[in-house]
Amino acid sequence: MSRRPDGTHPLFGGTVLCQRQNRASVTALSAAGSSGSAKQSASCGWSEGAPPQRAWVRLDSGVTPTSTMARKFVSGINGKLDFDFACNRGHGFGEAHLHGLLIEIIASNINPRTHNILPSYPAPEIQRADAGAGRKREIDFAVVTRSDEPRPLLCVEAKWAGSSHARAENVLYDVARLALISQENPETECLFVLAGGKSAVAKLFETGVLAVHGSGASGRRLIRHPQRPGESTYYLRSGPGYTTTLPHAMQVKLAGKLPVVPARVRSKLYRPPHSGAPDWAVYVWRIAGRAR
Repeated sequence: MSRRPDGTHPLFGGTVLCQRQNRASVTALSAAGSSGSAKQSASCGWSEGAPPQRAWVRLDSGVTPTSTMARKFVSGINGKLDFDFACNRGHGFGEAHLHGLLIEIIASNINPRTHNILPSYPAPEIQRADAGAGRKREIDFAVVTRSDEPRPLLCVEAKWAGSSHARAENVLYDVARLALISQENPETECLFVLAGGKSAVAKLFETGVLAVHGSGASGRRLIRHPQRPGESTYYLRSGPGYTTTLPHAMQVKLAGKLPVVPARVRSKLYRPPHSGAPDWAVYVWRIAGRAR
């Protein structure tokens, strides 16, 4: 992995302890002799008389920035699907396969000493007070801090186009949950991942709230269309100065699944920097409940 000119790691933003610095510090320690008079090395944090450290990266945050993670999801999953299909593993493609790829990428981009991956995370923000006993509502993945009071830093929902779960209505619920989490915890980054066959993804965006709906110039989509990169805002309910295009029946269903419906969904699309695999499509949207 190449370093930036300022010595920081391109993934984590931490300080890189390059090999040249290590060699220079070792030379300085040797020149000081066995008296132990060598001063503490500011570059590597060695204490007096301590052996050289082989720590190449010091993590400052422990988690890859959201924009970088989104691009890793897009490029990594796209390439892996193409590779697995070439290895005759296409019969195993589906939501479970997608979840496995997501866990691999997430695990490779966090500090396991300070953060943990929790599948099926029951985010407190999406629980209704009147839900009663039973299984809590969950999101697919969360990266949380390892502490007495775990704090989610990243929340991920994923769908495999063509599966029975990948319907426009369920995408609405996923995106609304992420928007609510983002609204209540602005420091938590939220990503929605959609992958599958290219034709299945295209067909999904012709249905329900993923297709253009509403009358005239007010027609909207829930999230940005894969062929139109950029950001967009979609109102989940009407209020002073804004009006939703979400059908009334869907508004009622959504209100029954969340403790409170966020006013808006802001989505930013990330897609492959190239044409991608010939048969598969992978897209990621950063979801926010309010402008940042």
